[in-house]
Amino acid sequence: NHDIFQQETAAEMRRWSRMPEQIKLLRDVLALRQPPATILDVGCDRAPFLDEARRFGYTVVGVEPSESARKDAGKIGISVVPHIDNIKQVVDIAVLWHSLEHTGDPLAMLQSLHTLLSSDGIIAIRVPDFGSLWSRLLKQRWIWFQPENHCYHFTVQSLKNVVERAGFDVITIRSQRPSNGL
Repeated sequence: NHDIFQQETAAEMRRWSRMPEQIKLLRDVLALRQPPATILDVGCDRAPFLDEARRFGYTVVGVEPSESARKDAGKIGISVVPHIDNIKQVVDIAVLWHSLEHTGDPLAMLQSLHTLLSSDGIIAIRVPDFGSLWSRLLKQRWIWFQPENHCYHFTVQSLKNVVERAGFDVITIRSQRPSNGL
């Protein structure tokens, strides 16, 4: 079917366009904890990050509400479940790459992750910085100001607050400039 071919081609082009970002994020995770370790990606979409992580020796599992994205992840052999409550295993690393801001209750999400992590587990979060210079300058025209898609807009301080309230110790938190290359 021509429509299916177009959809799969578009998804593959999207995956390739995000490859530089996936590799950068994987490098960040590798710096925190080398394999063997289990990574849980919350909001993993079609699991491109997990696909790369398993190539480096990580055991991977994902959470993704989209049924079509879960099916696509399954096609490449990655186990993805619809909700965090479906995860029954202990994980060493939990990543949320642009997904926490979509969560209706970030504190509850983080508390759930806290119970899933091993005693020396790590959580890595990436969200748009609502306190950034670009956000303050552009206001409603800022690309990440998306009240129709984002339940929350985090500043560095508000992210730190919710992470600590969930029981985590914050090791590093930073705001970085946008990259024109990504």
